[in-house]
Amino acid sequence: MHVNSDGVYVLGWSEDFVTVFLLDHNGNLRWAKRINQIGLAEDIYVDGSIYVVGSSEGKSLLVSFDPANGKAQGILLSGCWLKAVTVLDDSIYCAGSTRGQNITAHLVNLTTSDIDAEVASFNWSLNSCNLTLSDAKGSFTDFTSGSSENSDI
Repeated sequence: MHVNSDGVYVLGWSEDFVTVFLLDHNGNLRWAKRINQIGLAEDIYVDGSIYVVGSSEGKSLLVSFDPANGKAQGILLSGCWLKAVTVLDDSIYCAGSTRGQNITAHLVNLTTSDIDAEVASFNWSLNSCNLTLSDAKGSFTDFTSGSSENSDI
């Protein structure tokens, strides 16, 4: 999710494709754009262009697109897993992990499509959230409880 003066950018998927939703600050859908590449999204950054990292068909994916014209370019990377993206000056920075493998990159031309979508609203309250260190090795145990109108969390 990314919030700026334009609204709230939310990542999701539609029919197995990475999708970006723009909501106004009241939660109303302004537009939804599907990136025509099968995959799952991990992170988003917006500075006029929209940058998304995620995975596609077992490879990491970095996509840059202009929401005004729908033109998109992507890089498919094998041998690593991208988890975060940000932009500073004219450089794109990604964070992720690799396991000592060779990393290969392939440029791909992508398109985006406007899609029809609806935003379902729900009220959710967080009753408690405790995060405790369960052992000296650093594994964490989370205890979270909450509720929405339809179910407990």
